[in-house]
Amino acid sequence: MCWLESQPSPTRTFKRRKDVTEHAKDGEEPRHAKPRNPGRGETRPLSLNEASAEELMSLAAGIGTVLSARIVKFRFALGVFTSVDQLYMVYGLDSSVVDMHRPSLHMAPGSLRPMCLDTLSFRTLVRHPLFDADQTHRVLRAWGRGNVDVATFWKRLQPSAEEQEAWTPSLTTCVAESLSPR
Repeated sequence: MCWLESQPSPTRTFKRRKDVTEHAKDGEEPRHAKPRNPGRGETRPLSLNEASAEELMSLAAGIGTVLSARIVKFRFALGVFTSVDQLYMVYGLDSSVVDMHRPSLHMAPGSLRPMCLDTLSFRTLVRHPLFDADQTHRVLRAWGRGNVDVATFWKRLQPSAEEQEAWTPSLTTCVAESLSPR
């Protein structure tokens, strides 16, 4: 079990799919459930930041009930996906499945909820999927005490190019008016 499965689910509920063959009466042919992806030939782009679990399941093989729920939970914990490559971090999702569906996924602007460095706690940051305990300590030490501008923060932190690219959308400053100098 991955750590994300122990987190509470987003507000949407997920229905179980019925892909089993229904039993036929005597003399009748068995009726099968609807095919999983009826219009497999048509490829309409799917917004990764707005898709429900059911829409993610309709992509094709490789994403079922469990994985679609994990993707939605991961997106909820992340805020929004900033890149399709972040799907590689979803526990249990094979990279070949991500590569197969990459052309049918697009990034619609989402409502990113950046974390405020001014009020950020260790517990809040370590729960974010992009940060582990060591990275959280580095971020909080680099932010330090008192008001620091963002340029100084990044200089103190000295992240790798990949870390800075991944972390920039998630971290921001939001000094309250009562704390700002007049």
